[in-house]
This record gives sequence, C-alpha cells and structure tokens, in this order.
Amino acid sequence: MERNRFLKWSGIAMAIMLCTAVVWVAFRRSQPILETGKDTPNPLVVGDPEKAVRQTERLVAALKAVQWDYVKVPRELAKLPDSALAEDPVMREANTMSYRFVPSTDPNIPEVAVYTDIYVRRNIAHFAGDRTVCNPEGFYIVGFRDGRVVKVPIDKVRLGSNALGGRGIVFPDTKNYKENLPLAWKPSRG
Repeated sequence: MERNRFLKWSGIAMAIMLCTAVVWVAFRRSQPILETGKDTPNPLVVGDPEKAVRQTERLVAALKAVQWDYVKVPRELAKLPDSALAEDPVMREANTMSYRFVPSTDPNIPEVAVYTDIYVRRNIAHFAGDRTVCNPEGFYIVGFRDGRVVKVPIDKVRLGSNALGGRGIVFPDTKNYKENLPLAWKPSRG
C-alpha cells in the first residue's frame, strides 16, 4: 500500500517536472536571443529631432557653400547630439559622423545631399533558429541639394534598384521613387 502511494506521487511529480520543462523550453524559444536598440534609450522618445532638422539645414547650407565637399564642412555639423542614442552602435562612436553623405553621381538618390537614420528604429529581434522579427518605426532626416530638409517616415522609404544593377534606399521626391517599390524596412512577424 505504502509502495503504491509512493509510486503514485512519484509519477505525479515526474509529470509535473516534465510539463514544467516543456513549458520552460517553449518559453525560452519564444524569447529573443538578441534585440537591436535595447541597449540605448529610444531617440524618438528622449531625443530632439527638431534640433537635428535645424542642424541638417545648416549642414546642407554649408555643403552647398563648399560645392558639396563634405570634408570641408565643420566636423561638429556632421555629428548630431542624439547620435549617442542611435540603434547602430557604430553611429554612437565619438569619431563617427551622424550622416550618410550622398555623391551627386549616386544612381538611386542623386537629389539627396545627406541623410541620417539616427531616428530610425528597426527593432529587430533574433530568435533561436532562424526566426527574425522586424518592427520598424521612426523617420529619416533627409537633406536635399535644393536646400529642403524633411523627415521621411520609415514606411515611405523604399528599396530601389538602379541601371548599374545595385540596390539602395530611395526617398520620396527623388526621380527613382515609386510607391510600388518594396519597403526598405518591412515589418515582419517571424
């Protein structure tokens, strides 16, 4: 009798442990092993994008004055105060410029002088195996050669190809922009 009760409770305990292990494994697999941008505050919340727009306007004016030679513009114009909040760790480094300088010969966006993705969060989560989820938010700050500076929401940025066979991002108000091009950062649910 005592032995039967022991076996009964042992069986119940083993079943509970097995169920707990299965639930634990399922839980761990549902958790990302790496998430971008979690190691720094979100610049969309704590940053000053309006200040960045004004700085980009000054940068575009300075570039125009030196015939678009970015080496000749003051270094402090090329580094945004919010760069420490960038999702990309490289953009946070002290000697890294906050902008991508676009040559006028760029086959995708020749109308653009500079842009920055400091205020873009791709929010990429990598899970065990090969599952990845992307939940992009934010906007690019884009400086055009005609002097305009605009905030372009990430859902308006497209991925285009050019005559040279390359691919790259394309912004609205550029000749290669088409609404039906694929999104540069497409939301995914894994």
